[in-house]
Amino acid sequence: MANIEAVIFDLDGLIVDSEPIQWRAMNIALQPLGIQITESEWIEMVGRKTIDNLKSLKKKHGFEKSLTEIEGTKNEAYRKIIMTELKPMPGLTHALNVCGKRQLRMAVASSSVRTDIEVILQSLGLLDEFEVIISGDQVKEGKPHPEIFLGAARLVGIEPAHCLALEDTTYGVAAAKAAGMYCIAVPNRFTANQGFDQADLVLDSLAQFELDALAALS
Repeated sequence: MANIEAVIFDLDGLIVDSEPIQWRAMNIALQPLGIQITESEWIEMVGRKTIDNLKSLKKKHGFEKSLTEIEGTKNEAYRKIIMTELKPMPGLTHALNVCGKRQLRMAVASSSVRTDIEVILQSLGLLDEFEVIISGDQVKEGKPHPEIFLGAARLVGIEPAHCLALEDTTYGVAAAKAAGMYCIAVPNRFTANQGFDQADLVLDSLAQFELDALAALS
C-alpha cells in the first residue's frame, strides 16, 4: 500500500477547465504576428510553460517580437477571459473532500504564472485549501522536468516518495514520476490521446478519485 501523505494538484485542465481559454489567449497574443494555433497544435503544447511553447513557435516561424512581451499579452488576455468563464473540472469538490477526510497535505504545482493560479483559486473559493502553491515562473525548468514537483514536495515538507501527483498531461506525469512520486492521470478533451503509460493509474474524472485508488498504489 502506498503511504501517501500529500497530494499535489496540477491546475489547468485538472482543477479548472482552462485549456480552451489558454488556447484562445495564446491566439490573441499571436494574432498580430499572423500566427494562429490549431487545436491539434495546441494539444501538443498542453502542459508546458507558455515561454517554452513560445520558444518552439519562434523556432518554427522565425518572428522577432520579444517572447516576454507576447507572454505578457497572452497572460493579460487569459485573465480577462477566465474571470467570466471560470469552470471547475467535474469531480473537483469530491477529490478535495477525499483528501480532506484522510487529512492529506495539499499543494498546487502548475506551469501557469503564480498570479493566474491565485486568481483562479480565489475565484473558486479554494485558495485556502492548498498550503503550498508553486508556479511556472518560480522554477527554471518546466514540465516534464521534475523541478516543480520537487519544489512542491520540499515546500510541503513531505518526501517525494510519499507524494501523489494528480495530472492531466503526459508532460506532467513524466515530471511527477521523474520526481519519484506516485501519479494519477486524469485526461481531458485536449489530452485524452496523450500517452499515460507512466501513470500509476488513469481516471476518466476526478469524480472517480477514491481512497481505494490511493490504497491500490504500490
